[in-house]
Amino acid sequence: TEEIPLKILAHNNFVGRLIGKEGRNLKKIEQDTDTKITISPLQDLTLYNPERTITVKGSIETCAKAEEEIMKKIRESYENDIAAMNVSCPVA
Repeated sequence: TEEIPLKILAHNNFVGRLIGKEGRNLKKIEQDTDTKITISPLQDLTLYNPERTITVKGSIETCAKAEEEIMKKIRESYENDIAAMNVSCPVA
């Protein structure tokens, strides 16, 4: 079967946590899902485009599993940021 890459856009603020220290999170997702994941370079970022492209290569099934794991990590980062903002900026 032909591999069709899955592309996910994610705000740069969440990409570092997705990658993890020394790339551990990303490597774990790749190993657990049998996929190859690449992320567009920082140089691609602009003031008008704060997003990076996450490319997942593998079978449709493995890409779907990887997408689930990637989105779980991004959602966690987003929820942590929202919680941190609510703690540090109490509404008067």
